[in-house]
Amino acid sequence: MERFLVCAPKEHRSYNSRLYRVVEMMVSDNTHEWKKVHPASVFINLVPQLIRILRGLWIIILVLFFSEENQNIFDTSFFFILLILGVYRTVVHFLTLRYRLVGNFLEIKVGLFYRQQRRLDVARIQNIELRQNPLHKLFHLSELHIETAGSSEEGLLSALRIEEAELLRDQIIEQKEIPESPSQQEPSITLNTVDLLLYGVTSNQVGTVVVLSAIGSEVLSLINPRTAQEIASNISLQNAIGIILLSFGFSWLWSCLKAVLKHHRFTLSMSEYSLQTIDGLITKRKVEIPREKVQLAMLIEPWLRRLVGYGTLRIETAAFGIEDGHIRKTEAIIPMVERENFSSFLKKATPQLDADPWNDTLHPAHPKALYRGIARGFLQSIIPIAVLMFVFRDQSYALALISLSVLSVPLSILDWKGQGWLITPNSIVSRRGYLNRKTWVIDRNKIQSIHVYQSPFMRIHNLAHIVVSVAGTEIILPDISLEDAHENYANLNRQWRFAVVKKNHKQSSSLLSSDETIPFDETTIDTEIIE
Repeated sequence: MERFLVCAPKEHRSYNSRLYRVVEMMVSDNTHEWKKVHPASVFINLVPQLIRILRGLWIIILVLFFSEENQNIFDTSFFFILLILGVYRTVVHFLTLRYRLVGNFLEIKVGLFYRQQRRLDVARIQNIELRQNPLHKLFHLSELHIETAGSSEEGLLSALRIEEAELLRDQIIEQKEIPESPSQQEPSITLNTVDLLLYGVTSNQVGTVVVLSAIGSEVLSLINPRTAQEIASNISLQNAIGIILLSFGFSWLWSCLKAVLKHHRFTLSMSEYSLQTIDGLITKRKVEIPREKVQLAMLIEPWLRRLVGYGTLRIETAAFGIEDGHIRKTEAIIPMVERENFSSFLKKATPQLDADPWNDTLHPAHPKALYRGIARGFLQSIIPIAVLMFVFRDQSYALALISLSVLSVPLSILDWKGQGWLITPNSIVSRRGYLNRKTWVIDRNKIQSIHVYQSPFMRIHNLAHIVVSVAGTEIILPDISLEDAHENYANLNRQWRFAVVKKNHKQSSSLLSSDETIPFDETTIDTEIIE
């Protein structure tokens, strides 16, 4: 190692320099042994793998199951092929996946015919997550997610011994130069079963009820159209109301069950450098997010939850990926936070966000934005009303259901009154919605692009809104006049350019000793943004 340091300039020989860490990684490349996952990963990964395959082929499976022809041999062969495919993928994953931590880089390689080798810089890791589903608990193992910006699949180690997973996590934290120990973290919030049941009951259920009603009507029509028509023609208004209330009851029961399964024994711990959440009944999740990686905080207040004085806080980073066919953002979710504690808790959890949307006065939306809100609310109400009219199409009151669209007008007015925005030196605030109010607080240092948007209909009233993009998320501020939008855009653009120049100048200066300087050319920095 010393012969490499001799070749380097004197000012770069510091053991804390970036150059030294890269040289150390190159020299020790052959001295660090590759590690592998536990053999039980074959069985642990097989079940989720088969579920993903079956989920992707559910239409074919449904046709085979309800087919009246005798296809027993074909059915058996089909499911046997699926089983072989799942076993092949899990076995190859176990035999080829290797990982090791070399200096400031986590290296992972996997694949038989198509080999992939990834090298993750620990400085770019957004968060570390430990998971334990029932199969992991059976074998005393854990799943480790190492998530970087833009993907959660780069560092997935599916089956490690709990001691190995925790040791690797601690080593990564040490390499990130965060002086933190578990004893420094004290529980800040704990939720019991009653809190979680309240969380499930206060969820918005209108969309779920409409979808369940439409699916039930369609399934009944497919089974026996004549019977479905007779049932629909005999449903009175009282029975229809009872069916809707019953649908709400089932949806609330389902929401409560999901809340308990996902957030059982929820605990949030905060330290000076990170946030840590632990929850889950069947699948236990332990998420650790460095404070410096937080890019936005979002408070969700469904009208029923807001009525009882609670909200749900989401703290997001730039990492996201695909899980079970859906895009999953890396976030710490605090299911229930009391309204009077919103401001103090947000400042404690994310001190870099200086805005206080609940005590500061927010700028309102433009008065003419109310017209657009009413029109948009009316158009959005047509779809659920059309579904209800289709379900009760044989009833005398079916056409009267269209009068429900009038309810969209007061809801649009309440939505417009609740909108607000604010720009502070370090944060951007946006608030929208009434039935499901959402408040975003964005870290201005994490902004990736800013642009002003004006649709043809907005030109009629000379309106526009600012769209702020951070990694994986776009935040739309309320509608304001076009002149105000351009003025705020120019201010954000000017401060953003200064921040980019300052950041790049700091990075270039860090490579020099205290007595060295280099000419700084501002034209070499790309500060263009989307417009």
